[in-house]
This record gives sequence, C-alpha cells and structure tokens, in this order.
Amino acid sequence: MSQIGNHAFMRKFVELLNTASPKLACDLIAPDAAFDSVITGKSHVGAQGYLEILAALKTGFPDAYWDLQEVVGEGNVFAARFNISGTHSGVFQGIAPTGREVRICATNIYRLKHGRLAREFDQFDNLSLMWQMGVYPPMPDAR
Repeated sequence: MSQIGNHAFMRKFVELLNTASPKLACDLIAPDAAFDSVITGKSHVGAQGYLEILAALKTGFPDAYWDLQEVVGEGNVFAARFNISGTHSGVFQGIAPTGREVRICATNIYRLKHGRLAREFDQFDNLSLMWQMGVYPPMPDAR
C-alpha cells in the first residue's frame, strides 16, 4: 500500500477510533488481526477484539477523542502519532472516575495485509495519564 493509501486508511481508522463503529471495524480490520492492548492488558483478535479495546477506553473516557498528528512509513508498515483527550468520568483500569480532563500522546505501529489492519503495536503515555488522573503525585519541581 502506498503512503497515500496509508493516509487514506488512517483517516478511516481514526473515524473508527472516535465512533467505535462495528461496520467500520469489520471493513478495516482483518478477521485474524492481533492486538496486545495496554488499555486492557490482554490480547484481542479481529474486529470484535478491537471493539473490546475501544469499549474499555470509552468506559473510562466516554468522550475520548483521537486526533491524528502524523503518519510515516513505507509499504504495509507505518506509524501514526495521535493526541488523545477525554474526561475520566467512568472506571478505567480499576480507577474510579476523577472527573479530570486528560490529554496524552500515543504512537502506534500498524501492519496492513490486503488493505486491512493485521497488527497494531500500541504505545500510549500511560504514566502521564495516571498523573493527570491524580493516581500518582505530581513530579517535584526539577529546578
């Protein structure tokens, strides 16, 4: 898939991230796609598995919004960098709602097969997320 194709794929994929549309998930994700999620701490397979990951995020952050910043790569492997924002208004990873607004970065690596997502390696700033939710005390002033 060309770089232009990767960008077009990611525009549709961001729509999936923000809507959790089952139809889009089936259109964009291969049935045997594999996901090891830092959000759930589990492995997931296929479109339904990816929807489970999104549901876990949306449970804690119902207004979670993914904003695509850039896509780089070659062929069927590429990386995408996102800003993710939302309000912690539901239980997330066992943490009761704090009502705090959060904003973190994520950089994920994607592998496509026949134009559909076959693998995602997700890396998001969980430490910053926990600080913003108030789980960890703020860092001392380093001056």
